[in-house]
Amino acid sequence: LLPVPARPGDVPDPSASSGHGPLKRYPPLYQIATGAGGSLSPPERISLADRADEIAADLVAFADLDTSIHRVLNRLGVLMGADRAYLFQFQPDRELMNNTHEWCVPGVEPRKENLQNLPCSRFPWWMEKLKKGDNILIPDVEQMPAEAKEEKEILKMQEIRSVVVVPIYILEELGGFLGCDDITKPRNWQEEDIRGLRIAGDIIGAVLGFRRQNLSR
Repeated sequence: LLPVPARPGDVPDPSASSGHGPLKRYPPLYQIATGAGGSLSPPERISLADRADEIAADLVAFADLDTSIHRVLNRLGVLMGADRAYLFQFQPDRELMNNTHEWCVPGVEPRKENLQNLPCSRFPWWMEKLKKGDNILIPDVEQMPAEAKEEKEILKMQEIRSVVVVPIYILEELGGFLGCDDITKPRNWQEEDIRGLRIAGDIIGAVLGFRRQNLSR
């Protein structure tokens, strides 16, 4: 599916990265990262492309896609100063969702095993925003709107204080979401980090889409 370096265990050093090598070997990701056809100004495009190139490098660094996604979550969590980073995927009928991948900063309790086969109907406010293609930005869980009562209770059960989530699209359909959270304090997520998270979601969605297409052949 994806090109793999001669030494699969080696992860590219972002500080030594130049250009868009991994992306040029995978044209759809190159287009996402460089904003081809988009309206971003050149300075913004360069900044986002650099981050996207690092993420793409992580995705092609290992033969196993699951390992690659975990590496991406690690990078996102560190870059954003988050306590957790995770990927949820919907089942094809969008009735259930699963936390398929998770990264936690050392000392933070993983939640992945308890977040399987969750009915999407339990999250009406959350799902409505994702279906519209909106980011979910919650600086302070305690200040969530009344219509998000169910979601607020579930987030509080996980001791989450602040969270940011972006939709991911797989084969042009809503396939899940990518997110980061903070369990220690409310926080204002930086706009550049949100845009970077959105690009990461686009790249992961594209790769998952290619895997599904290959498996169906």
